[in-house]
Amino acid sequence: WESIDAHKTFENTPEFQPFLSKIMEKLVASDPTIFHVKFPAEYSGSDSPFTMPVTECLAGFFSPDYRQEEYNTQFSTFRAKAAEVPNSGAKGLIGGWSVQSHQHENLGEGVGGKLFAAFIGWPTVEAHMEFRKTEDFARIIPLLREGIKGMKVWHVAFQQYK
Repeated sequence: WESIDAHKTFENTPEFQPFLSKIMEKLVASDPTIFHVKFPAEYSGSDSPFTMPVTECLAGFFSPDYRQEEYNTQFSTFRAKAAEVPNSGAKGLIGGWSVQSHQHENLGEGVGGKLFAAFIGWPTVEAHMEFRKTEDFARIIPLLREGIKGMKVWHVAFQQYK
């Protein structure tokens, strides 16, 4: 979306309900959680994880007082080191902060914390699982995990809706 307001404007059009019904009926496996992530401008290139057969989706939950700049630096380092790994199969590592506040059981009841969402494209789920067994993974993964109070990870085979 160009902006959250553009998304909200679409939700108020007559086309939105048929669009949502079709998505829920044919494309979504469970009830969706909708949130907005701001990606830094440098991620607007053609190396997108969403064009790969499988996309690893990571949701990292942080306490409400966590300094985002600290994790931005960590994530940039993780991204650079991941790009140096030969033949991992991964493509298009991007990430950004959610605009909305999020809750996670590790933050405490009713505590709205921060969410950093990251996406990595893989040729298959198996390729990702095999990479997790490597020394390269063990070397760089602490950069992704440090500071996170809770994490959820899942794989999605994204499809383009027209």
